[in-house]
Amino acid sequence: MSRAVRHFPGALHLSLIGWALGLHAANAVAYSARPQETRSAEAVFQAAQKDMEAGFYSQAEDGFRKVLLLDPRSAAGYANLGVVYMRTNRFQDAAEAFLQAARLAPEVSGLHLNLGLAYMRLNKYKEAIAPFRRALELEPGQTRTRYLLGLSCYMADDYRATVETLEPLYPEFSSRLDYLYIL
Repeated sequence: MSRAVRHFPGALHLSLIGWALGLHAANAVAYSARPQETRSAEAVFQAAQKDMEAGFYSQAEDGFRKVLLLDPRSAAGYANLGVVYMRTNRFQDAAEAFLQAARLAPEVSGLHLNLGLAYMRLNKYKEAIAPFRRALELEPGQTRTRYLLGLSCYMADDYRATVETLEPLYPEFSSRLDYLYIL
């Protein structure tokens, strides 16, 4: 069982924008500085997760902030705080939370993907490119990530990178007009 599951088992079912990308914040590995604080941080995390799932975002934010006070190296705490911010249209706060989560767990592609999404919501397409590229490096077969990277390149007026990024998707998406428009 992974460390994230052991410390925060409910994290497996959290999603950033489930309806949009079906991403799971579960991959945000939670590192605990002191084992004796883990149980307390885990209980607070689970309560905050329930609040978030119920749409009680203010309480969820408070809970995830408390998790981070108890365990400042909790990538899952930062990732889920970012989810709360995305759902409440606080995209700059979300970007900062996802950036911190990605620093703590750099091998988790979903954190980079979520960071790129936050930048896109801020219309910071150039800033979105690097996190999307990193997410694609970590999981090369992710067509949604490749598409978002290509879209960010397009919006940043980097048409060569747009074509290079999106061309491999042509066989799968050749009937989609939005994709063909970009190419």
